[in-house]
Formats: sequence, C-alpha cells, structure tokens
Amino acid sequence: MSTSAYLVCPPLQLMIGLGKPLRAPDGTISSFDQGLVQGTERAQIDRALWKFLAQTAGENLVVVFSGDDDFETIAGYRQIGGWTEDGNIPFAAYLSEPPTTPAALGGTDGPANVVYYGSLGAGRTRANPSGLFRRSVVDGYAVDEMFTRRLQWEPTTYLREYEFGHNDVDHVEITPAEAHAFVERLTAKGRS
Repeated sequence: MSTSAYLVCPPLQLMIGLGKPLRAPDGTISSFDQGLVQGTERAQIDRALWKFLAQTAGENLVVVFSGDDDFETIAGYRQIGGWTEDGNIPFAAYLSEPPTTPAALGGTDGPANVVYYGSLGAGRTRANPSGLFRRSVVDGYAVDEMFTRRLQWEPTTYLREYEFGHNDVDHVEITPAEAHAFVERLTAKGRS
C-alpha cells in the first residue's frame, strides 16, 4: 500500500491531500505527486491549496502521512477535494464559496464576514461595474477574491495593491444582491 501525504490543520479538523511523496536520490522528500497533475485540474488544486492556506493562516499546520500512527484520528477530519458522501468538500464546492469561520473556532460554520466591491473601470458605474471582488474576513485574516472570466472566484491581490496605491482603477462597496446580479449576468453570457 502506498503512502499519501496531507496538509492538516488540527484545530479546524480540516485537511487537503498533497499526494504521494516523491523522493530525491538522498531519500528526502522533494515534492508530492499532486504537483504532477496538469491543466484545469492542476489550477483547481493550486487554488484550493492557496485558499486552504489563507483560511488556516495563524493555525498550526502539519504534514501527515497515511502510514503515521495517528492517521486514524486525522482520517476523520473533513478533506478538501474529497467525496461529499464521506462528509468532505469537493474542490468545486470549496472554491465557489467564501471562506467560513468554523464553529470549532467560535464561528457558526457559515460565511465569514464578506464585503463585495465593484470595480469602476472607464465609464463604469456601481450598477454596471467592470469587475467584482470580495473580501472575506476569517478570524481577523482577509481573503481577497475576484470573479473571473472563467466564471469562478479566484484569489486576487487587487484590493491589497489598491490599498498600497498600486492600482489606478477605483472600486465601490456593493451589496450582496448587486454582487449576485453581476455574477448572474456574467454566467448567463458565459452560457450563451
């Protein structure tokens, strides 16, 4: 039986698979086979990993192997990229939702504090923004995402760059309903 590795956040009882460890000639682990996946699946894994790192910022993270003595306990944690039938979170579902503040950390297992922004590119207004961003605050950490042309939420540095004066395009806070309408318009265009 081959060994798989997982990046685990014990306080949140959450983990994400890294794949099988690949070793250098001297026996040290040089990478994991998840890194060999290509194309759309690769991008999805990368985005999920970055979101996981942002969501668990400030928490204790450990790499655990399926052959470890304590793996039985960890195997009961929710896995990002796992099957919903097992209580896990598929990549697509994990990436489509804003981060949450888990009940284990005093949250409600519901959406974190989320603020939406519409970008006001040339000639655009609040009612017709040129882009959509959201900032989710989980346990004091901001996670910024933008709704992309691929019709999905992806990490972005736009809001941070704007705060530091590196972006010239202004933005305005919008309501969740306005953000939802923007997503619906783009999704409808994408389907036609």
